[in-house]
Amino acid sequence: MSLKGLQPQWKRPFPPRLPVLDNDLVWLNPDDKDHHLLWDHGMCGVELVAKAFKSPLNPSEQKQILMDLEKNPMLVYHCGLTPITLVELVEKNPLIAVKALVKLVNSPVIANYFTALVDNEMSPHSMAVVYNLTQADNVKLPTEFIHSCITKSISSCKNIKDDEFSQERRARLVCVFIQNLIQKDNSIVGRELLNEVRSFCMQFSWTSEADKLLQLLGSWNIAE
Repeated sequence: MSLKGLQPQWKRPFPPRLPVLDNDLVWLNPDDKDHHLLWDHGMCGVELVAKAFKSPLNPSEQKQILMDLEKNPMLVYHCGLTPITLVELVEKNPLIAVKALVKLVNSPVIANYFTALVDNEMSPHSMAVVYNLTQADNVKLPTEFIHSCITKSISSCKNIKDDEFSQERRARLVCVFIQNLIQKDNSIVGRELLNEVRSFCMQFSWTSEADKLLQLLGSWNIAE
């Protein structure tokens, strides 16, 4: 049998109350009737971004978010943007997705957002976002990321098998997408990727976009 926990309880006096001063009661009946509410303007941006995850915004709402992100770069960290919600933002409001990624480009977690972007199907909106990122100032996208985007865009076109018209439209778009990336920096295309792109162009060689891309690949000094 143990007596642990059965020690006698020592009586201790209650701590004394602090004296109540007149200044402590000022908020019960404030004399100053000129009160001003401090409006948190950042909450408007947060609410608009939350809306942007779910549906396309009208031009005025898009303009407001772009202005808020420009004025307050920290907004991108407090608006609920995650790699998962980025995918929805890209499809619903690609321009806002570009601006948000530009603000996150120097963040240690930007790789997670790039991974989320290439892990999903490379849709026309996704390609537009990647292209606009390459045009942004002070943004250098990882070569591996660009390679993945090109490979995924080619796969997205090949996966369209039941609708030849839609596949041709996608092929034209993919060729323009790849051409723009190469014109920005032809060193991003190595030998292995070059062969994949050439094979894709040959598959859709009857389109003018594929023919132009083939000519570009043949005329530029592509990195080995």
